[in-house]
Amino acid sequence: YVVGNQAYVLVGYANNYAETDGSVAFDLGTRLFVVDVAQPASAAVTAEFALEGDLVDSRLVGDVLYAISAEFQWEYGGIDLDSPVIRKQTSSSWVSSVSLADPGNIAVMDTQSFAGYGNVVQATNFALFVSSGEWFSGESEITYVDISDPAGAIVVRGSVAVPGSVPDRFKMDAFGGVLRVVSNTQWPDRDVFVTTVDLQNPDALEILGQTSIPNAAGETLFATRFDGPRAYVVTYLVVDPLFVIDLSDPAAPAVAGELVIPGWSTHIEPRGDRLIALGVDDTGGRQRVKVSLFDVSDPAAPGELDVVSFGEDWSWSTAHNDVKAFTVLDDVLIVPFSGWTEEGGFERLQFISHSDDALRLRGSVDLQGQILRSFRGDAAYYGVTTEQVAVIDGDNL
Repeated sequence: YVVGNQAYVLVGYANNYAETDGSVAFDLGTRLFVVDVAQPASAAVTAEFALEGDLVDSRLVGDVLYAISAEFQWEYGGIDLDSPVIRKQTSSSWVSSVSLADPGNIAVMDTQSFAGYGNVVQATNFALFVSSGEWFSGESEITYVDISDPAGAIVVRGSVAVPGSVPDRFKMDAFGGVLRVVSNTQWPDRDVFVTTVDLQNPDALEILGQTSIPNAAGETLFATRFDGPRAYVVTYLVVDPLFVIDLSDPAAPAVAGELVIPGWSTHIEPRGDRLIALGVDDTGGRQRVKVSLFDVSDPAAPGELDVVSFGEDWSWSTAHNDVKAFTVLDDVLIVPFSGWTEEGGFERLQFISHSDDALRLRGSVDLQGQILRSFRGDAAYYGVTTEQVAVIDGDNL
């Protein structure tokens, strides 16, 4: 995170070595480095902090940087003729707060821990919701971590279990005093559940309503986005259903509409009564990158207005796994994708014009290295890869 003239760099898998009387102790953890970047040509590390656990995620809320870390462990025991086998998950999670209010006096304010491997985080300005999957129960425990203190004091409040796993942060959302969660159970049932949780008493969280999506049984949960009183959910097995979920009554979440199309979507961008979705086109026995435009003005009858696919016989996008690589501007979409031709592999940025009713494939540019980010500056577009920063003339798309 860059704030003023300082960069705050969180590092996972930070190695710690200690040698005592010829023996070496080694562990992994999280470190925060404070870097003075006032003079970019002579950036310098000015402070370093060791934090508990290994880094999972982080958020900057106000003047406080929160680092979420975890450690995954199993406990085995009782293996003899007279006692049963005991297998129990003993994983732990930590939330640490670092005050950035005074750049000359950066300090760790608080660290709190709770059970479970918390590896999916959704943040608001008052709470972190941390989901920990539990293999044997087949459930995910979501813990309410209170971060409402602007100085950085942390309070671990209550928790609630939902069926299955919560794959990513887009599957949780706090709105109007209610936490909404979309989760996916494992085989053989492989159901998709929508759960609403009352947040009025954070120390005693209660489920308000819960429903499975009947036509998603047996499918894998992909893109999910919440938008006010709605959720948009994409699942996939053979085709790609887009479900519109009505959450206007939190006690009775319900499927309002459904659209079935080929392929699947990995990310959804709500834009009023339109959705822009990045995904995979699997028609013709091949997989290519696609972008779709949906009309959701009538939640009972969502429709696909347009779709574009690109790449040769096969293509993939870094944005399928890292949504920040997908750039959505008011008039242009920029999508990184990888593919093969007879000359070999390529890494390419595809430009797409969009309106309320249509998508239009424009030009593309080849870059070197895996494409991580793109953006538009004052007079050009920029692509950032593992090997280069490219300046792109976009006057004529």
